[in-house]
This record gives sequence, C-alpha cells and structure tokens, in this order.
Amino acid sequence: MRVVVLEDYLNYASNAPCLRPLRECCEVIVYDKPAASEEENVTRMAGADFVIPVRNRVHFSDSLLSRIRHVKLISQTGPWLSHIDLAAAAKYGIAVARCPDDGDEVVKTGTTEQTWNLILALMRDTELNQRVMREGGWQIRPSRGLAGKTLGIIGPGRIGSRVAWVGSAFEMRVLAWSPSLTQDRAKAIGVVAVSLDELLSQSDVISIHIPLTDRTRGFIGKREFGLMKPTAILINTSRGAIVDEAALLEALQTGRIAGAGFDVYHKEPPPKDHPLRSLPNVVMQPHMGGYTEEGFYWKFAPAVENVIAFIEGRPQNLVTSEEVARQAQREARYLT
Repeated sequence: MRVVVLEDYLNYASNAPCLRPLRECCEVIVYDKPAASEEENVTRMAGADFVIPVRNRVHFSDSLLSRIRHVKLISQTGPWLSHIDLAAAAKYGIAVARCPDDGDEVVKTGTTEQTWNLILALMRDTELNQRVMREGGWQIRPSRGLAGKTLGIIGPGRIGSRVAWVGSAFEMRVLAWSPSLTQDRAKAIGVVAVSLDELLSQSDVISIHIPLTDRTRGFIGKREFGLMKPTAILINTSRGAIVDEAALLEALQTGRIAGAGFDVYHKEPPPKDHPLRSLPNVVMQPHMGGYTEEGFYWKFAPAVENVIAFIEGRPQNLVTSEEVARQAQREARYLT
C-alpha cells in the first residue's frame, strides 16, 4: 500500500515518530514542495491508497477527485475541510477523515497570535523602526496606538472571536460581521454586530477570518476598499484569495488604505518579484499562523492514526453525509 503526504513545506513529516507504524506496512512518500498544477498533483497521487494533505494547500476539486478515484481515503490534517469538495469525494467513493477538534486550541491560538503580530507591526512601525535602528538611525515618525480605535472582525468564529477578545483588552471598540451573526452571539463574545458595509467604513483595523469557498473568492474587492478609511489597515490570516489581489494592490499603491498585513497569498509561496514584496506599507509572513511546532504535530499525528485505523478495518473520524450538507449550507451563507 502507498501513503502520500502532500505539501509538507518544512519536511517535518519525514521524521515524525508517528509515521513509523505506517512505514512498517506501507510505502510512504512525502512531498515538501508545492505542486505547480492539478496534473502534477494527479502524478503525485498515482498509485496512492491513502493521502494525507498537510493543511489545506491542495484544492480537492471535483476535477481532481475524478482523476484519483483509486484513493481509498483522504486523511486531512486538522478539522478543516473547505478545500475538499465533499460531495464529489462521496460521488467518486473516496472516504474523507478529519482530525477531531480536541487540540484545536493550539492552532486557534497560533493564528490569533499571528494576527496580532501583523496588526502591531503595522501600527507601531516595527519593520521600519528595526531597519532604521540597524542602519544607525533613531526616531523618524510617531507610530499609532490601538486604544480608542475600532477593530472590525469579518467572521467572528473560533479564531475571529479570540482576535476580538484581544482587541477589547487593548481598549478597542470591536465590530463584527458574518452572515449568521446574531445579537445574542455578538453579546456573548463582546462585539457589536453591524452590516459588512458599516464595518468596512468605520474600522481602523479590519481582520479577515472567514473560510475560502467559491462564494468568498474575491470577497473583498474594489467596492469594499472604496468603503474603507484611508487610515485603515487590512489583515488577512485566513486565505489569500478572499481578497481580490488587483484591487488590493491598487488600494495600497494609491493610498486608498494605509497598509496591509498578510500571512496568506493567492499563490503560495508568492513569486519572488511579486509587487506585494516591495511595498513599504505591507508586512508579510510566510503562512505560519497556526504552523507552530505544537500545531503541526497536533494535526499530523491524528491524521496518521486515521489511516492506520482505516487499514485495520476500524475507520474513524470519517466525514458523514450530514457534514457534506453542512458544507453546502456554509458556502451558501456568503454572497459574492
């Protein structure tokens, strides 16, 4: 039997102790570079019985799934499945397993930390001041504080609500929007529920925490940037394609917004000559929000255990038909 691990950029999986039982009964192949195309992914998974995708870097579309029908199980690292067309997987007889949410605190905390890392770096001119100091300089301009400013959370779910809580600790006014946010839920997490347009026009810091689906692709575009304050900063630690890249570049280059901080990109890694890399009002991180050492092993070990259980005839943590229906409902909430 063959197990294929996809897109383990730091090559942690190769030396993970939890892989040893699989290596005793299976051929294990680990890919540590991103695939350039669907065709390359098909080639990588040729002959695979089991696939373990590291995070959600591979989009398992209907097209891709139709070409890997020989795969018995996709064992996802972590509990997130928005990158897998679950209805198509069921159609082609490919089982999908997810990791339980038990240890998700590690990843939620990591992404929350990364969000605030980007916010503080932009508001306090961390990168600029570091460079000036290394060059022998001193103070060149005042930075901006957070107290009294307005934080807007697009998607106050498991991570967004934590980001909101930290904003409150910084004495910020916190607004939030999602298609399903109720007044009771808003009160429980300490935010003010508003419309998306109100959030965009009133916030000094806007942080994105919604899933990437066909309906949220390009969700923040030219119209949305036109509503933002020229002093606002945009933070995205969710998925790059939620923000229209051309509209983003125009907003940053023309001063339509003051700055942006990113941990995610349309293409990962972005090309070396990507214009975002050279803009002075951008802070970039290489998609490491939830990817701490603790976060990796929490997500990877249960994915391996799901494969072992499947081989032993006791499948566990399989996605149900109810989950397929819930995925469709979640995607339908977000309107383009």
